[in-house]
Amino acid sequence: MDDKLFEEELIEPEPVEPEPEPVEPEPEPEPEPEPVEPEPEHEPEHEHEPEPEPESGLSGIAALLESPAEVMPGDPDPDGIEESLAAASVAVASTMPAPPPPPPPPLMAALTMPAPPRPPPSAPASLPEPAPISVPVARVHPAPAVAPPPPPPIEAPRPESRAIGAKPTVGAWPTPGGATATLPPPPPSAGGAVPPTEPLPEPAPTAPPEPAAPTGVVDPSGLNPVAQRLSAAALRTARLSLAVLSMVLEPDEVVESLVGGRYQNQAGVAALTNQRLVLVNQHEWVPDVRVVPITTDLVVQGWQDDRTASLIFVTEGQSVTFSFIIDRPLAQEMAQLVRARAADLTE
Repeated sequence: MDDKLFEEELIEPEPVEPEPEPVEPEPEPEPEPEPVEPEPEHEPEHEHEPEPEPESGLSGIAALLESPAEVMPGDPDPDGIEESLAAASVAVASTMPAPPPPPPPPLMAALTMPAPPRPPPSAPASLPEPAPISVPVARVHPAPAVAPPPPPPIEAPRPESRAIGAKPTVGAWPTPGGATATLPPPPPSAGGAVPPTEPLPEPAPTAPPEPAAPTGVVDPSGLNPVAQRLSAAALRTARLSLAVLSMVLEPDEVVESLVGGRYQNQAGVAALTNQRLVLVNQHEWVPDVRVVPITTDLVVQGWQDDRTASLIFVTEGQSVTFSFIIDRPLAQEMAQLVRARAADLTE
């Protein structure tokens, strides 16, 4: 095998002319491929010596260029040198330092530049003085033109009696004839003396005043003690009925038991006195008053539920109902007292 030394010559690149636009050629018939005979394998006559490791950097690249290249016989393309040169140029490019970065654009330079100093503040401009306010002057109007007074009307001369400043005359107005009347002359007095007048009668004595009402609580029938036993709700609704009951009772009657409820669908009270049983209500303008005498045939019936109670008095063939009694214990007490009073009359 012959060794050949290839020296690299630096060839300046020729200027490349612009290629013309390609024209599509007409398709030609493809030639039939020729049979390729296999090349005989060549065994190396002697072993190659180990190649030294390439040095790094530019010195290694220069040594690679100066070293002789071996060309193997039977190599179809002796262009391996070009591939090694291309690899060497890539290595040179990788070892070269990177180019410096481009300068910043003008906008960034303007942003990074320090701001110029501010100008000193200018003196405030003096404001012009305000113009004086002119006060409007009232206009003087000329005096209005006044027409002369009209001349006096032409009339008959005024009589002296009706002239201005003349004294009035008595009896100037005419009077009808039938309207005059003559007064009788006063009676003659003896010696011109005034007759004596009769003395005035003495005034009658005045009537004595009525006796004063007694002070404090006046309760001859004993309503206050039995009314205090009612509950607050029953007492509040029975105020007017108690006033009516006080007017119905006799002076010698005494109330023994009292309940509040409804009689004839009106708020009222039922009172048991020492003489009778009285039921009243507060019917507007005309209160209803019922007197139940206590006799031997008087029947008392009582009904109650969880809230209220009712008392039914049967007398003279009629039943008198007093309902909606809030105080149920007082209703039971009155029923027992009425039954005991009727039982005492039968003995």
